[in-house]
Amino acid sequence: DKAGGPGQIPGYAAHVEAVSRATKYMKAGGYIGIGLGGVSSLLAIEQVCNGESGEACRRIKFTEAGKFAGSTFFGGLGGWAAGTASGPICLGIGVATGGVGGVICVAAIVGAGAWVGTTYGGLGGEIGGEILYEQTLP
Repeated sequence: DKAGGPGQIPGYAAHVEAVSRATKYMKAGGYIGIGLGGVSSLLAIEQVCNGESGEACRRIKFTEAGKFAGSTFFGGLGGWAAGTASGPICLGIGVATGGVGGVICVAAIVGAGAWVGTTYGGLGGEIGGEILYEQTLP
C-alpha cells in the first residue's frame, strides 16, 4: 500500500492495523479483569461465610453474585458501545497523527466506557442481589 495513492487516506492502513493490535490486547485485559472480579467476589464470600452467621453468608452470596454479573455484563456492554462510538471520533485524530493518536483515542474511550459500565453495573447488580435476597426470605 502506497500512502497517498489515489483514493487512499495517508496512514489509514497503518491506523487500522494498530487499532486491530490494540483491540487484541484490550480483549485479553478484559478477560483478566473478569477473572480478577470473580476471584474478588469469591474471596469476599469466603471471608464472610467463614466468620459470620448463616444469614450474613447467604446475603453476601446474593449481593456478590449480582455485583459480579452486573459489572461483567454492563462493563462489556459499555466497552462495546464506546468502541462503536469511538470510530468516527478517533478516525480523524488517527489520520492527523499518523495512527498513534487514533489508537490512544480508541483505548481511552473504550476504557472509559468499560469503566462506567463496570462501576455502575456492579452497583446495580449488588442492589439487585440485595432485593433478590430479601424476596427469598421466609
